[in-house]
Amino acid sequence: MIRHGYSGTREHATWLDMRNRCRNPAAHNYARYGGRGIKVCDRWDKFENFISDMGPRPGKGYSIERADNDGHYEPSNCRWATQLEQNRNKSNLYTPEQDAKIREAVALGLNFRQMAEYVGKPQGSVTARAYRIGLKSGTPPIPPKHRALAVAPHDGKATP
Repeated sequence: MIRHGYSGTREHATWLDMRNRCRNPAAHNYARYGGRGIKVCDRWDKFENFISDMGPRPGKGYSIERADNDGHYEPSNCRWATQLEQNRNKSNLYTPEQDAKIREAVALGLNFRQMAEYVGKPQGSVTARAYRIGLKSGTPPIPPKHRALAVAPHDGKATP
């Protein structure tokens, strides 16, 4: 029995997907949503309430977005947005200040683990960002106390 007339629509699929990623530990993206405490508000347990609050999707290319990435799926935190709009609201974006901290960390000779602690982001993310902003080396920076040992390549001969 179809009550709302939206079965098979993108709006209904969005509602189902949202609930699944927040409530089903077997969902492939659960860790990024329900696994970190993101919930769907009780009001949106009924699709009719969800569509009443969100309205129909404005057009192709729109999907649901949470204004606060750490906030829940609820009327005050959600809207329909384009991919470009959502890309501006991603939790893995770096501010100019964070980019500056990465550059400082490189200048200090910190390795990627240390850089991540210094910047306050995950190591993999900081590593990728460091390469994007100009760190071209294939290996982590050499800590200052070890730089003198790394100046000349080792030729395999023992030193006296």
